[in-house]
Amino acid sequence: MARYINPIPNLESDKETKSKIDREAVGDYKDQEIKYFVFIDALGFKQAFFDNGKSEKSSKELSEKYSDVFYYYFELMNDANFMMTNECYAGQTSDSLYFYTSRADWLVDFIILFSHFNMYAMEKNIFFRGGIAKGGLSYKENYQFYGDSVIKAYLLESEIAKNPIISVDQSTFEDIIKIGDYKWLIRTEHERHYIKPFVILEEERHLPVRNKELIREVKKELIIENIKSNKRNFEYDNGNFGKFVFLEKEFAISDE
Repeated sequence: MARYINPIPNLESDKETKSKIDREAVGDYKDQEIKYFVFIDALGFKQAFFDNGKSEKSSKELSEKYSDVFYYYFELMNDANFMMTNECYAGQTSDSLYFYTSRADWLVDFIILFSHFNMYAMEKNIFFRGGIAKGGLSYKENYQFYGDSVIKAYLLESEIAKNPIISVDQSTFEDIIKIGDYKWLIRTEHERHYIKPFVILEEERHLPVRNKELIREVKKELIIENIKSNKRNFEYDNGNFGKFVFLEKEFAISDE
């Protein structure tokens, strides 16, 4: 694959060169389209690697655990029915996962599949939080994009979803409930909406993948064990203790 190499500038060509680079950098982005954008982040990712970096064995085990979880995410995405279209895209950058689509029904299928994946991650003691927002998205390649949908989804994750939940903006929530009876998927509190973290425990739903043998078993007892263990470990950490108290309550509601 050919690489772009900056020319050696001189006083006469510098202005022309800068103009050419600017055009190549932004000129090919498509006009904004309305998309549902999902931004999901792993809780405590950087701190976990910092703490385990003192031990080569612990760091290796942590890397293998995250690799397994992220690998499963893309196994599911690659086999998902909605990914057979050219209007859905799933990606990863560092410890963050993202997904976008133009259709609310495909978004719902993603949420259902992610809910299963999220349970698997919790079993491995990895917890996610995120945001889903509707808005404009411009992109050059599928993985090169910008737009207010990205910004709003990121703000929902970083500013609103203080607990390990996936927050949903009002516009997306309204579109989801317009297309079907999907209120079972979302909880609303204080006019904020979020995906029920253990919704798959409540509802036996058909996961939208082609190969059913791909689905890995999730053990509920390991999830609650991890939640309780984290609650004990963070007893004196005001920033994290409440997150696992919240999950413990949500789990109890879903398991009734």
